[in-house]
Amino acid sequence: MNDRGQISAEYILMLGFLIVVILLVASYAGEQNEQNSVASSVRQGATSAVTELSILNRTIQPVRVNGVNMTSGNDIIITINLSDPSLNLEQKATILQGSKSSLEDQGFSVAGNGVPIQNLTFNTSRHSYLVIVT
Repeated sequence: MNDRGQISAEYILMLGFLIVVILLVASYAGEQNEQNSVASSVRQGATSAVTELSILNRTIQPVRVNGVNMTSGNDIIITINLSDPSLNLEQKATILQGSKSSLEDQGFSVAGNGVPIQNLTFNTSRHSYLVIVT
């Protein structure tokens, strides 16, 4: 500031540059936060369902969730990888139902497709998601 209380142009330019940088970082962080929240919810629900299957059905081998993989882009495919891919459709539907419950607990509106459920679909303001079990 000079002695008349005016702000110099350098201060205004610097403030404008900082605001642009903050907005860019915030938009990127918001998108990553959404994807992390979705992946975490899917994994948590699948893990709970797999545990329930193992406890209630002693005839199946113990199964665990090996990973949750996501593709990139506007249409994101989330694949739940299990240690035993030989589960039947009903057991996979139970795992998807667990993921659906977990996602709904986080506030997402999820639709299950098929009877028994073969995949989950839902949309957010940023992406469309498809969840499948392999």
